[in-house]
Amino acid sequence: MEMVFTVGIMGFLAVMTFFALGIGKETIAGDVFAAGGFPLLVIAIGFLLCAILIVKQALAKKEAGEKLLDIRSPAGRAIAFSALVLAVYLFALNILGFILSTFLYTLAAAWVTGYRKYGKLAFFAVLTTVALFALFGKAFFVPLPRGVGILKEFSYLLY
Repeated sequence: MEMVFTVGIMGFLAVMTFFALGIGKETIAGDVFAAGGFPLLVIAIGFLLCAILIVKQALAKKEAGEKLLDIRSPAGRAIAFSALVLAVYLFALNILGFILSTFLYTLAAAWVTGYRKYGKLAFFAVLTTVALFALFGKAFFVPLPRGVGILKEFSYLLY
């Protein structure tokens, strides 16, 4: 499980690399790093430390005789299906729109991890979707994906 967290940190660093590369390239004569140099240096150090952590964690699991990810175990299946559900959610955002895809993702993610109280699950999915929509769509004015076809037209009623 520690490796999943470390890989998540590496994903975050990859996103930050994307943004750091977009920083303006104005240079000053005595400036060694330029505007985007320092963030890239910090990100490179972060990648190096994460790589060291992954190697150490893999060696520790190998010495203990554990598999890195056992798909046959319930925990391994939950991790694999959670990643699959997240990938489907990211793909469906532009097709189904934010509200419907977030509602379905919340239901699917909880179901994949083993939660089976359907009444509470439906309430949680609605509450989470409304809260995220209110926070990002209304409070922060983030343009949320609308979907296509009739879903796009329906989204104009809400935002």
